[in-house]
Amino acid sequence: MSLLQTFQHGGSRAELDKAIALLETATNLTPRGHLDRRHRIYHLGTALSTRFEHLGAIKDLNHVISLEEELITLTPLQHANRPAVLSNLGASLLLRFQLSGDVLDLDEAIRRIEDALTLQTHDAAILGNLGSALMRQFELRGEVASIDKAILRLKDAERLMLDSQSDKSRVLSNLGASLVKRFERVGAIIDVNEAILHLQSAIRLTPRGSPDMQTHRSHLGCSFLRRFERLGNISDINEVITNLEGLLRVSVDNPKKPDYLSNLGISCWSRFNRNGDITDVNRAITYLEDAVNLAPRGHPGKSDYLSHLGVALWSQFQRLGAVADVDKAIPMLNDGVRLTPDNHPNMSRYLSILGPPPS
Repeated sequence: MSLLQTFQHGGSRAELDKAIALLETATNLTPRGHLDRRHRIYHLGTALSTRFEHLGAIKDLNHVISLEEELITLTPLQHANRPAVLSNLGASLLLRFQLSGDVLDLDEAIRRIEDALTLQTHDAAILGNLGSALMRQFELRGEVASIDKAILRLKDAERLMLDSQSDKSRVLSNLGASLVKRFERVGAIIDVNEAILHLQSAIRLTPRGSPDMQTHRSHLGCSFLRRFERLGNISDINEVITNLEGLLRVSVDNPKKPDYLSNLGISCWSRFNRNGDITDVNRAITYLEDAVNLAPRGHPGKSDYLSHLGVALWSQFQRLGAVADVDKAIPMLNDGVRLTPDNHPNMSRYLSILGPPPS
């Protein structure tokens, strides 16, 4: 374990790989039923999880899940660690679902974490993991009962945690994101107001330079944008733009950067519609062009980026009358419509700009 600890304190990738190789050898040499096997599986899983967090190789996560499944069979029903083992497996399955989209992983994650909760009902980590899994279930199936349960579990987790606990900011961020999702579905303004407070707390508790800060700022920007769309307060859209600009400054190689650029472009365009400042629509076009150029072929958000860019160019044409803008807008909107599902909520707006098809 000393090599793993060395890596965790600034050591090299080679030291981590060597630690994993040694732990794998020790585990493979330990027969099933041996008292030491459970501990060796745990340490190997910890090392593989560390490498997955740094490199993102799905084979490491698959190996972690296999080890955690075996660890459950080796952990007696009444053992004090069994709830944590079940919850950790659920968290790993949830992570794999987020990468692969396999619904079976999500369903199994929820089942395992709920099993953990029946054994230990007041554990903040278990409650937080279940809340996160239920939030993903709502995103997939749209059942309000799922997001209601997610919010309850995340609030329970938050109440049990001290501000000094490193995971509290993540729980607050997931709670804020869940409240925004319920607001989008149900429309109660109290949810988005509460979301903003929780997300501001998450940012306050997150150390400067933490990779979690990007997620928290993204969620906070979304919350202010939703409230702006409902209430129209210019201070909210200003907050959105400030948050997203801060997010971009630290998002050099983040795969979500196209989303951040697109959201910033949409926000500048929304402020242009409110205050008429032409510099905002110019900025919107620049950010949306960057999002389109940065998103690879097949990116799930590319149709939205193209369509929003077309709308921004159309807005600039309506304001300045430059034919070049409309010449650029129409191909963008055509490409966006081609890639957008027929039931998309923005489809009617895109089609109205393009006009009726030729008879």
